[in-house]
Amino acid sequence: MSVGSEDESVEKLLAKHNLLVRILRFSTHVLLNGTKTCMICDSELDFVGVRPTVCSRPSCSFSYEEIGLGFDLSYSILNEPELVDLLILLCYSATTSNRISLLFPDGVRGGDPATRHLSFMTGTPDHPAQDVEKLKDVLQKCPSVDDLIQICRLGGNSALKAQLSALDPLLYPLLQWLLTSNRAHLRLLRPEERIKDIDTPWQFVFVSSVPEKEANFQRLRRRVERSRGTGKGSILTWHGSPLGNWHSILRSGLKNYSGTKNQMHGAAYGKGIYMAVESATSLGYCRNRAAPGWPSSRFGTSPAILALCEVVNDPKLPPPKPFYVVPNEEWVTTRFFFVLPANSMKKKIVANDLKLPPVFAQ
Repeated sequence: MSVGSEDESVEKLLAKHNLLVRILRFSTHVLLNGTKTCMICDSELDFVGVRPTVCSRPSCSFSYEEIGLGFDLSYSILNEPELVDLLILLCYSATTSNRISLLFPDGVRGGDPATRHLSFMTGTPDHPAQDVEKLKDVLQKCPSVDDLIQICRLGGNSALKAQLSALDPLLYPLLQWLLTSNRAHLRLLRPEERIKDIDTPWQFVFVSSVPEKEANFQRLRRRVERSRGTGKGSILTWHGSPLGNWHSILRSGLKNYSGTKNQMHGAAYGKGIYMAVESATSLGYCRNRAAPGWPSSRFGTSPAILALCEVVNDPKLPPPKPFYVVPNEEWVTTRFFFVLPANSMKKKIVANDLKLPPVFAQ
């Protein structure tokens, strides 16, 4: 029996069952594919992350924020203050480095009937334009995360919404968008989990691959191990990028932009995702092109950000001269994320020499 006829037989079998079975089947489908499609209109997303979200249509973005779907901004501020601060910082830096257009809050609108006409878009419906200066201005009005915590503790989400809306009608929905549009999983490492060689307390587990992509990565790694030997199927590498790039990286993952309009650096060593053996090499890409960050951030206005990544040690991977140039996005997965204050991490650290905490499964 062919695959097509098997599918038809399954459909016919399910059609004979009652409504409850059909609901169960649909629910299972949604759970397995929830990060691949828009939560509102069910259309396929441009990229797949580890968190459910909505597509770029303004109507879907507005519906998501208006309905809430269980999201509580005050809860995130109280329980993940470092993440909230980081997302504001990165968005602000993206506005000052002309990188915000990659993932702009097109669908953000005012949160009540009197302000729903407000947005970060200008122009006409046929020729919309992004108002980057307005976005930057609204972010500048945002209180520090420490002040946001105090508001949440005293009055909860209702007080938070009221006070932020008084500062600007777009500020509260913008912060909602920043948290809900983040497709990566970032968890601050506890003190006992931190990597001792990294000179910063701001160390995060960084997961940007959905389970299917991670499973494919592990399959590729095991395939290489069969020829290279146990433990030699992958290598650890560094990836550094200017502060303004991470707003989009957290939402779409590390991409091979070589030869596209989104390429920021040259491709003198070939087309692919650039990775480094030593931390100092990647730090040069972070700090030499830094754009000012959010003035109220606890991380400072110009920290450097490094990602520690695992790369499939495929025989076709060119040796580092001085970079690894990874041509295949499937060969790369993120593992850790470090926010480095100015003048920190001066020593050169070889990625493959690091002792890592066993937190990949968390």
